[in-house]
Amino acid sequence: MLISARSHAEPYSAGGFQGRIALSHDGNFNDEDDWGAFPVVIAILDACGVKDKLVHIEHNNIVQANDDRFEKEMTASVQGAAERYGIPSPILHNCRTDLEGAIGSIRM
Repeated sequence: MLISARSHAEPYSAGGFQGRIALSHDGNFNDEDDWGAFPVVIAILDACGVKDKLVHIEHNNIVQANDDRFEKEMTASVQGAAERYGIPSPILHNCRTDLEGAIGSIRM
């Protein structure tokens, strides 16, 4: 008898998404594209009607040396998208300033 690992883990039931969503955007000096990608992801989640499934968002999560300007750009992108789309601030975590909060949040 073959048992599928997916048989009990389907995120869709009753015609909709039942799962939870966590996002991670490093926003470091290697990935300037994150600044623009974050608002696009939030817009897509909103358009798909699953924005309310967001439970954890972390950014600036490469905590070693970072370019201050890049960190500011990523932070501004996250805060701007969160304000525009009504993302609750308790699920937002800047790992450079709130690493313990981010770790605690993802453990939930």
